[in-house]
Amino acid sequence: MEQKRLSKTEVEVIDCLQRSIPQKDIAEHLRKDSSTISKRIKALKRAGIIQYPVAIVDPTKLAIYIVCGLIKLKLPREHWHWSEVATTISKISPKIKEIVLLSGSEWDIFIKCYVNSLDEYYDDLAKRILDAIDIHAISSFILSHPAKYDSSIPRECLETKE
Repeated sequence: MEQKRLSKTEVEVIDCLQRSIPQKDIAEHLRKDSSTISKRIKALKRAGIIQYPVAIVDPTKLAIYIVCGLIKLKLPREHWHWSEVATTISKISPKIKEIVLLSGSEWDIFIKCYVNSLDEYYDDLAKRILDAIDIHAISSFILSHPAKYDSSIPRECLETKE
């Protein structure tokens, strides 16, 4: 997947939006007309880069446990379709918030769940995953006290046009 190269203005707009700065203040900060900023935001939305309106919630304040799982499938990767496996896992529960294909690892898939009890994860979600897909192994770990939670993209990772 090719990364979109952003203009310096687009980087500034994204950085400001991630810090919940209102559009009119972004326009003032960038010394641009509000309509120009609004057009940039709409273009970023159309491109799928910005996906909002959204409330960014710190899950460490609401979910008692953040449980991550590593899954190793029985079949080698060339014998399964990633989109089908991801879709199957995602349908198990809305509490599974991330499903990531791993590379360079003995594990195939990483999942992240927010649950209110460990029983809920082990007795419900893990069992449903085991029933849904052909798994060789699953290893789970609990993020007990994350010191930092931030869903924004670091400004340094936003590519700019020269």
